[in-house]
Amino acid sequence: MTSRKAKDVEFIGFDLGHGETALARAFAQGHAEPEILEYRGTRSLVTAVAKEGRNIRIGSEALSLSEAQIWAKFKSPDLDAPEVREPLTLFTRALIDGLAKDSSLRGAAESHFLIGCPSGWDAQTRTHYRNLFVKADGLKQARIVSESRAALMTALEHGYLSM
Repeated sequence: MTSRKAKDVEFIGFDLGHGETALARAFAQGHAEPEILEYRGTRSLVTAVAKEGRNIRIGSEALSLSEAQIWAKFKSPDLDAPEVREPLTLFTRALIDGLAKDSSLRGAAESHFLIGCPSGWDAQTRTHYRNLFVKADGLKQARIVSESRAALMTALEHGYLSM
């Protein structure tokens, strides 16, 4: 794999919410607003995943399968619980693979992910959360960002606050 120039580094903001998920993309030296990525025509999707045999569906598609095991609202600091870990992994893999297949992002191995996490999660839980994305989901470059910090930075960048 050829190395890319620093200005060409792709950053993906990953807001995996309890009920809704969205991703945005920006480049290291870019001056353009981050672009919200679309997954199958939608800019945000329901945080739900369904497994029916080998068939994995996410978002609203997951909720329409009748003979599947369905998980929704699975985000939790109890990351070792199977009802948290399995759907989190299935959902993330399907989303990132789908976006890479559509060329909306470069992929788990090349994109740099900034993943939001609740501000109340302690350092150990945040590390465990990051490791789950790196080890189980294959995100080679992943950094956890406090949701409150991300919200503040957005407000500052858009001029909602003045210093």
